[in-house]
Amino acid sequence: MQNRISSLRSTLYPHFPPELEREIFQIAALAHQRTIPTLMLVAARVKHWVEPLLYRIIVLCYPTGHAPHYASKVLGLPIFSIQILLRVIATKSPEFLRKSVRHLFLDIPIEPSIQNTIWTVCSGVVNLYIDPPLAVVMGGLQHLRRLTLWVSEFVKCCSVASTRPLLANVTHLALIGGLISAEYTRKLLPCLSLMVGLTHISLGSISGYGSRMHTTLCAKANLQCILFSIPTDDWEDELQTAHPALLDDSRFLCLRGERSCAENWLLGADTGEDYWTLADTFLRARREGKVDRSLIAILNTDTSIWETHLTI
Repeated sequence: MQNRISSLRSTLYPHFPPELEREIFQIAALAHQRTIPTLMLVAARVKHWVEPLLYRIIVLCYPTGHAPHYASKVLGLPIFSIQILLRVIATKSPEFLRKSVRHLFLDIPIEPSIQNTIWTVCSGVVNLYIDPPLAVVMGGLQHLRRLTLWVSEFVKCCSVASTRPLLANVTHLALIGGLISAEYTRKLLPCLSLMVGLTHISLGSISGYGSRMHTTLCAKANLQCILFSIPTDDWEDELQTAHPALLDDSRFLCLRGERSCAENWLLGADTGEDYWTLADTFLRARREGKVDRSLIAILNTDTSIWETHLTI
């Protein structure tokens, strides 16, 4: 009798296999992230599937400005305040946040104790953007692979022995800042030797680092991409300061910036498509002879301009 009732229910209320249902809800959640809190109310199983996606990208910043506008209005990402994040940390298990949080964007001053709590709880982060000065040098982020921060903060991290194993795992390093003092350049050079896993590097100035940095980068065989992200109005003058070895290096590319570093980071965290993927695509096409070798500067927002140079 019970089997007949179950069979009748299946006929009257058809449903997808759990694996397919889960995939459908997760696709919907990622496509429209503002709907995740509503989707969580559908059923307990749906909440279990989609709630981790709500915390996949943590954007911690002030509610106004270009970066939060781009994150919220353009990409549909939730903006966290410190109070909201602390409430989440207090109510969720460390295991949940360790598995959920993959991308962390910090663009707001944070007290040392809170910053240390974030490093501890969000230890599964693979992609980190940090603009304000580091109150506490990041520790415990053993899964970190992509790092964006100011040159001064990077040098600070390198000076702390406990962070060096962490830095050895980083594959993509973006250093924010244009004009760099000679002192920081001298400090930066030995720091790069700690980055044994580094394959991609992005710098905010060609002239600001000088020829010694240029030749050092060219000598690093493990690098696949040597990227300079330059404001659109300055790129021609900047290229004039590049060392000949850099200009001749097949891994070198100048991205003329129409999209900010923060916007690029947010876009990449959300879609997987950012200036790193753009650079890889372009460099591969240039190596294969599909793009003129002389083309070394492209826009960071529009591939059609250089794709018109593709040869058959």
